Amino acid sequence: MQTQAEYWNGQGGERWVAHQTKLDSTLAEITQHWLGWVAPKPGERALDVGCGTGTTALMLAEAGCVVTGVDVSAPMLALAQKRAPKLVFVEADAQRAKLPASDLVTSRFGVMFFDDPVAAFRNLKSTGGRLAFVCWQALAENEWATAPLAVAKSLLPAEPPPDPDAPGPFAFGRRERLEGILASAGWQDIEIVGREATMPMGANVDEAIAHAFSFGPTSRALAAADDATRAAVAAAMRPIYERSLAPRAAVWLVRASA
Repeated sequence: MQTQAEYWNGQGGERWVAHQTKLDSTLAEITQHWLGWVAPKPGERALDVGCGTGTTALMLAEAGCVVTGVDVSAPMLALAQKRAPKLVFVEADAQRAKLPASDLVTSRFGVMFFDDPVAAFRNLKSTGGRLAFVCWQALAENEWATAPLAVAKSLLPAEPPPDPDAPGPFAFGRRERLEGILASAGWQDIEIVGREATMPMGANVDEAIAHAFSFGPTSRALAAADDATRAAVAAAMRPIYERSLAPRAAVWLVRASA
């Protein structure tokens, strides 16, 4: 089975690099929720975990922070460094790497992929910084993911349901699990707030279908599908995006102190 590092150094990371502008647009509303929740302060040493292509690191820098971005994806970090040549980006696994002392540890959808989340958040706590991040609520709460996935599954061979707690985008979907992980890692004053947003998937139906085929759980479900199956899934998806090009998303905004 492909590891997270392999995925993000392969087609996963390469797709994000190729579609960085589009993905930033899709996540723009959620990113603003994240920024307001984090409330970065000028002069803070900010560690951006799973910084990807650098969008959130740039926003932290614009707020006056001294930023270090960390990610396992070399292609995404290469783009981040090109976009922000004055910032520091480190290719490393934040679960295991020695991390710099920080005032703020933050992430936009970068902390759900650890194979040992308690160890990872314990390592993040070693920086000394306050914690503030955004992650997805459960898959079932995210229409942008569930609607196209249901269509795809109806046209694919049946498979056992995946482990909802396995490393991946929705690993922290259960609030009680997330709170337990943070508490076990030693974080204090844990605050978890639900927030809804919309996810603009494209300017038209064809763009929205292409997005679903490239990102999220539907793209993974279709990874081994043949052309005929993919064409059938695309046709069956059209009514979803004819109803709405901006389906609902649900996230957790999380804060804690070291």
